[in-house]
Amino acid sequence: MNGFERRKERKRQSIREAALELYVQHGVRNVGIAAIAEAAGVSQVTIYNYFGSKDELTRDVVAHYLDQYLADFSAFCHGELPYAEKLEQMLLRSRAFDSLHVQFMDTFLSEDPAVAEIVRSYEAKLVPLFAAFITEGKQLGYFNRALSTETLLFYIHLFSSQALSKLGAEPDEDRKRQMYKELFVIFFNGVAGERPMNLSL
Repeated sequence: MNGFERRKERKRQSIREAALELYVQHGVRNVGIAAIAEAAGVSQVTIYNYFGSKDELTRDVVAHYLDQYLADFSAFCHGELPYAEKLEQMLLRSRAFDSLHVQFMDTFLSEDPAVAEIVRSYEAKLVPLFAAFITEGKQLGYFNRALSTETLLFYIHLFSSQALSKLGAEPDEDRKRQMYKELFVIFFNGVAGERPMNLSL
């Protein structure tokens, strides 16, 4: 990559980062090209020259956001922390949703075929990492050994494809945010209270 290409890529990255920050704070629908251009320190024409449209920019931002999350999750799974601490940190990660605008979270449930393909590609890469993490947890006694890895992965897929997608119709954003958080608690902790049922397989 020569100097011109490096400068061009740096400018593209600055636009992505500006758009992501605004999307996270205000939601995709509430952010226009003018605001992104101002935040990135470029002209609106530059954004259109680099990305073509706001929709294309948004798809690019989603792809890079998920790629970065995947890289971070891979590093996390292969890190040096004891497994118990990894589990604890995974539980605490749901708090990160407090900093994401609900409309930005909805972007990942988009019916846009291009976005849907980006998310499917991301999930295809994420599943093997989850499978390895679950297998390690079962070996160490943190997951029920009677549950197959395939069943646990199905549970993950069911959660992502059904539970979260149902939130798209919820009109109250405060309620939607609370439901996102509660679903993540259920995902990791289940629904049992102080007197769980002792069921066997």
